[in-house]
Amino acid sequence: MLNKASALEAAAKRTQCDLADLNHYHYILVGGGAYVDELLRQLIEMKIRLPEYILVPEKMTLAVDIEQRIDDGISLINASHILLGTGSFQLEMVSRLVSRCEGNSVFLDVMQCAPKALRTLGSAQDYIVYVDLYSDINIPKYLVNFFKFLNLKGFRVDMFHPLEKLTDEYLRNAKGIIVWNGSLPAFVPVLSQAKKLSQKLTFAECGFFPQHQFFYLDKKGVNNQSQLQIDDLSWVGSEQFTALEMVRSSFDLAVAPYADSDYIFVPLQVPNDTNILNHSRFTSGMQAFIDFIEDKYSSEKIIFKAHPKDRMKSSYSLKHGVFSEDDSRSLIMSSKLVHGINTSVLYEAALLGKPVKIEGECLLKKHLNQINKLLAAICYRQFKVIDKRFDAAKLKQFSFLEPELLEYKLATRAEYKATTENNSQESENLE
Repeated sequence: MLNKASALEAAAKRTQCDLADLNHYHYILVGGGAYVDELLRQLIEMKIRLPEYILVPEKMTLAVDIEQRIDDGISLINASHILLGTGSFQLEMVSRLVSRCEGNSVFLDVMQCAPKALRTLGSAQDYIVYVDLYSDINIPKYLVNFFKFLNLKGFRVDMFHPLEKLTDEYLRNAKGIIVWNGSLPAFVPVLSQAKKLSQKLTFAECGFFPQHQFFYLDKKGVNNQSQLQIDDLSWVGSEQFTALEMVRSSFDLAVAPYADSDYIFVPLQVPNDTNILNHSRFTSGMQAFIDFIEDKYSSEKIIFKAHPKDRMKSSYSLKHGVFSEDDSRSLIMSSKLVHGINTSVLYEAALLGKPVKIEGECLLKKHLNQINKLLAAICYRQFKVIDKRFDAAKLKQFSFLEPELLEYKLATRAEYKATTENNSQESENLE
């Protein structure tokens, strides 16, 4: 992972441009996969100059005859302009390539992955800026109702990819800035820009118990960067514990305990999860963690569960443990211990009353001496994705949105119906 200084240095070397601007440059294209296929399709369709050649990780089958050069990772690159995809690791790619460039190469980005069909929800003059690598996924899944609530309060929501360049004036005049996650280096430029302008940021992320039904807001960051990390939780009381018990009572209703028993359950994570890269020592991948666990529990029964989105899961080897694809809640229930790095499954285990061991840094590790208080705070601060109304006190405690947003008055059914009808065309791509 790039540090802040390296990310800013890489960002300074990139130029955002339109597809048509490529007609002015002799450039090469770096990358592979669907991104290259789609970009070439657009270039051909719009009759725009094609790249001199493509630097690829491996040969591709292309719809057009263009030279492909395999990137060996060390050869010098002689190109005045280099076109990159708008991926989450673009700044890392710039940082790796710049030392191999002969001369002062310019890195181009046509913002292919930035949101296009939907850039704004609402039409009010006052606006809130939303920054996300994957707004087309996270808005419909988590935030569409919250954004409609903001529309009701008289604010439009403008959506941007973190690598898009925004003017100081535009950011300065925003009534609020919401950032989804914000942990990757791709966010560093816009976060640094907002900080220089003294604009406070509100972070958003999927919630807990289960993740897909909730989202939360935070004044400092997500996961281990959350404001709960430095909170003594002295404010947690009966209201918060009531919220916890409601979640706990329904969390495992539809799941039966796993058939086996007397085992240690080890939930794995995606190797490039920012929680792994930023807050653990297992940055080389899950195999190292598997080896660590099997050495530690050489005479114990161990059940591993790979993350369903881990593309490397079929390559992992075990000495004496076994893999399971059963529901994590089921595996938690029958286990005697849950041992992980900093996965959300550890929080689920704590919710279900199981002992946990934690190898990474996370909120749960920080508050091990007051787990119930932490879980109560987590359950209280989050919102259901289906919510239509949002508690003012909770927004004030966990966000930096403008004060008028916090003076929430229940909209009449007619007001809500009118607003949602106005938004239906704008948001139909989201829902």
